Amino acid sequence: MAETRPTLRQGVPQQAAYTQTYATADRTHAAPTAAALTVSDGAGTNDNTIGAITGDASVIAAVQEIADEINKLIADVADVKQMVNAIVDDLQAFGLVG
Repeated sequence: MAETRPTLRQGVPQQAAYTQTYATADRTHAAPTAAALTVSDGAGTNDNTIGAITGDASVIAAVQEIADEINKLIADVADVKQMVNAIVDDLQAFGLVG
C-alpha cells in the first residue's frame, strides 16, 4: 500500500472564504509617506505643521498641508491593501484559507 503524505490543508480548520474586491497585490510593503500634523503659531509651511489660521494666506497654507497629508494617507492605505491582498493570495495558494 502506498504511503500518503499529509497536505497542508489536512487538520487545519477552514474558515469562510475571503472575498477580494481589490485586485491589486504586491509583496513590497513601502514605508509610510504620511506624517503627523501638529499645530503651530504662524502660517503653515508644508513642513507637517498647521499654522494658526488667522487670515486668507494661513487658511490656504493649512488646507494645502492637510490635503497633502490626506493624499499621502491614501497612498499608504493602498499599499497596505495591496500587501494584505498578496498575503491572502498566498494563504489561498497553500490551501490555508478559502
